[in-house]
Amino acid sequence: MICGITGQRRFDNKYPSHQLKQHIKLKLKEKFVELAATKIISGMALSSDTLAVEVAIELKLPFIAALSFPEQDAYWSSADKKKYNDLLELAENVEIVNKSGYASWKYQARNQWIVDNCDVLIAVFQPTTTFGGTKNCIDYANVVKRTVVIIDPKAL
Repeated sequence: MICGITGQRRFDNKYPSHQLKQHIKLKLKEKFVELAATKIISGMALSSDTLAVEVAIELKLPFIAALSFPEQDAYWSSADKKKYNDLLELAENVEIVNKSGYASWKYQARNQWIVDNCDVLIAVFQPTTTFGGTKNCIDYANVVKRTVVIIDPKAL
């Protein structure tokens, strides 16, 4: 069972606290076990995507890092870049979905690649959110009839 990951970086316009991150990781772990995940695909964005990778590593699940474009970490802090690169080193495969250079549409193209290559999409998502990349990813998954599992951080 290949689980694709999508998720918000901020909840109620705030970055998740340490406690919320731990709860999200616990729920991701429960879902990976419940679904008998054999691999995950992560877009490697900050927050939910990298939390899922940390859980996959803990469970010894291989993961594919699906990058929007080669320099998606270009404007991140040094600490975030280091964590990102350390995680990339552990990936079973790094899939660069689009050619070099920023364009906002490349994130959606990456999300569609994740959905197209997974059996189930796990979304860390507040259902009250009406727009954004995670919502677009969920909408695409629904169009192509992919199973979507929502982890609502407000329900934790």
